[in-house]
Amino acid sequence: MNGGWKDTLITIKKTDWLPSVNIVYSLTSRFNIRAAYYETVARPDLRELSTFSYFDFNILRSIAGSKLQTTNIKNADIRFEYYPSPGEIVSISGFHKRFFNPIELLVTGTSGLPKLEYANLASAEDIGIEVDFRKSLNFLSLGSAFGKICICPAALPTWMPI
Repeated sequence: MNGGWKDTLITIKKTDWLPSVNIVYSLTSRFNIRAAYYETVARPDLRELSTFSYFDFNILRSIAGSKLQTTNIKNADIRFEYYPSPGEIVSISGFHKRFFNPIELLVTGTSGLPKLEYANLASAEDIGIEVDFRKSLNFLSLGSAFGKICICPAALPTWMPI
């Protein structure tokens, strides 16, 4: 004991069963359809679990932690892949994520500065589409070095229904 304070070690022991199923169907040697379902978790970090406030220098405000539950996430996606030549791909995929007990930073109005604290919401949802392609620069014929360089842009619009 030092001035009324006692050092305490807290251990959280939690085991989660996280099933996963992945299926690949090859229509041709250059075209695949992939589908997946899997479950994941997002555990609160130490700051979010703390019972004290800490100062966040990025937003210049104090944030309080609380007793939070782990976020359970159910994920599903489907992906269409086309391989025009070796090392190249054009793909489009859609995904859906369902969150149970998501952790959010809530802002509560007060007579002074707003109060910020972490809390679990009941649920949330995320739906999106991803477009991806990889094109080799081998066609430039400027030497063998370009055969190993590719252009890889991607787009990822998402929607979060409230």
